[in-house]
Amino acid sequence: MTLVPLMLAMLIEVGLIAVLINLYLTSQHSLMLQFALRQIEENAQIAIRIIGNDVKSAGNIGCARLATDFVLPYGFYQLQPNTRLRGDDQSITLTFVSFPAATLLAPIYHDRLMATVLPLFKKEELAILSDCKHAEIVKVTSAQKKSSVQFVTLSSLHYQYDASAELGKLTIHRYFVAKTGRHDQQGLPVYALIREDNQHRKTEIIDGIRKLVLRYSVRIGGVLQELPANAIRDWSSVEGVHLQLDMEIFPFKKTWFAYVAREVS
Repeated sequence: MTLVPLMLAMLIEVGLIAVLINLYLTSQHSLMLQFALRQIEENAQIAIRIIGNDVKSAGNIGCARLATDFVLPYGFYQLQPNTRLRGDDQSITLTFVSFPAATLLAPIYHDRLMATVLPLFKKEELAILSDCKHAEIVKVTSAQKKSSVQFVTLSSLHYQYDASAELGKLTIHRYFVAKTGRHDQQGLPVYALIREDNQHRKTEIIDGIRKLVLRYSVRIGGVLQELPANAIRDWSSVEGVHLQLDMEIFPFKKTWFAYVAREVS
């Protein structure tokens, strides 16, 4: 083979390799974009589901209708119709009893009770003791597990409860968006949905959420209206929450909307 045909063959080979590399890079870029879009959708759905479940549970104590002053407070901790769901335009706080609750196995004696082993209580935790005639927020002063039961001592009680009562963990969750301390491919800060509990412990739920915008549904004149937080006069009248999630995962920015109705009266 002469020099010219050899060089021509090499050029063709190099050209084919360049085409293949370009196709590979294009394919990888396309896959990256698809992954980013799918990640935005999944993250938005996770955030909506987690907040939505708590919105539906707000005010739940396992009994019938939550009446004003039905649950006696402990210090500044309250669970009443006007405190079960509260918020502003960028954060929301939801209060309820986590289930399942522990069932008493005998009447309470001197603020000490014997209950089923789950959920397992810890010292200093807040709980709600209820027999659906009375209910009060209490603090666990000691807890000990023995075999299939647990013995729990509570702060001073206002009522007497028999073995039909239940002890459930008081849950207070505040949701908001904040910086994670991480950065994306462009060096920009990564934001995430954060959940803060009643002991002020913060947990990152899901990232890629740049901003959370909240509106609240209230029935006025028989018509359900969407209002900002500063227009809410009675938080017990809120029937649902509108969520706007501004999502950002490089190189995309998308906005997701959802509405969650409360299920507890």
